[in-house]
Amino acid sequence: MREFGLILIFSLSFMSLFGQQTEKLRISSGQLQIANQRLSRDVDSLTRKLAENEKRLAKKIEDASQTMEYLNSVVNSFGQIFTVLGIFIGIVSLALPIVMYQFGIKPSRLALQELEDNIDRRLAMSLSDVRQREIDAAIENLELGNTELRNRAISYLSLTQYGGYSDQQLFRLYSLLKKQHNQPNIKSQIAYILSTKKSEYADDLFSGEILLKDPAIKQMAFLYFTNTGFKNYKKQLVLVLKTTDSGSEFLTFAYNLAQHSHSELLELLHDEELVNLASDVHGDDLFRNFESLVATYNVDRPAYEKTYFYTKLNKNNSPADI
Repeated sequence: MREFGLILIFSLSFMSLFGQQTEKLRISSGQLQIANQRLSRDVDSLTRKLAENEKRLAKKIEDASQTMEYLNSVVNSFGQIFTVLGIFIGIVSLALPIVMYQFGIKPSRLALQELEDNIDRRLAMSLSDVRQREIDAAIENLELGNTELRNRAISYLSLTQYGGYSDQQLFRLYSLLKKQHNQPNIKSQIAYILSTKKSEYADDLFSGEILLKDPAIKQMAFLYFTNTGFKNYKKQLVLVLKTTDSGSEFLTFAYNLAQHSHSELLELLHDEELVNLASDVHGDDLFRNFESLVATYNVDRPAYEKTYFYTKLNKNNSPADI
């Protein structure tokens, strides 16, 4: 009985305990259900928030993509602009110096050159005018002045004899010389001035009888014939050789030609008429003097030995004589 009572007490205690646990479980299950509902609501709320955030993020990403595309297009546009601008700058850099030269430097240079030419021309004209007035004054002093003025005038003319004389000035000098009353040094200087330029006055002066009477004028005539071409004045040369010491005059004229032109000297030595007139008297001395002339002025020896002069006079001269 005692054992049965213990069992009954244990059973009642167990059932009481089980009932309490069951009640506790029932209460916990309800709380759990409530907690689940809350959790479900929280999950749903969080899901909605995540969805909204995803939408906002997607929108931002889309906006960012559009912004990047726009920026890329702008950058590409700037790249094209810079490329075109670079090409333009390159073309301008190449063309600008040419344009500056053509429209800036070259016209300025031409204008400067024209200005310099005008200045030089005007200066030359001014100096020429001054020189012409001084020459006129010197000639006037020769015509009308006293001895001192005439000497000063001839000294000035001797210094400006290459300055260029007008035809009127040459005529006045020619007229002075034809009057035959000038001093010898003045006459010689005027004749020299006339011999430096071909003119009708010089032709007349060096072609008349005065040529044979005045040694100074004769020497100036040789200079004139040398400067203007002796073949044009062969008649005058023949006249001189016929009336004077032909060999000496021929040698003098040959020396003038040797200083001026070797080719004209050789032409003179090929002229049979002039050579015959010069070598009729003292031909041997003339030949020896010509040997010295050829050596002094370095005349072409083979060409000289082919001349009529050498062929004629060399026959009468042995190597020992030469």
